[in-house]
Amino acid sequence: MKKPTDTETKGAAEALPASTCSLDGVVREFIRLLDIEEESDNGRIFRPNGITSCRAIDGDKMLKCIQEMKRLTE
Repeated sequence: MKKPTDTETKGAAEALPASTCSLDGVVREFIRLLDIEEESDNGRIFRPNGITSCRAIDGDKMLKCIQEMKRLTE
C-alpha cells in the first residue's frame, strides 16, 4: 500500500473541522459522520457512511465499540 505524501496528509487534516483538534473531537466527528441519515428517492431512510467487516463477530464487536464511543462522547 502506498504511503500518503505530506501534502496528502495535510490536505486530509485540513478537511476536518477545527473542533476536531483532540482525540475527543475526532471521535465526535467520526460518530457524527456515521450517524448521518439521508432519504432515498423512494422515501427509504439510509445511512450513507458505514464500516463493514467480512467477519461477523468482528462486525458485532465494532458496532458495540462505536455505540460505546457515541455514549461516552454525548
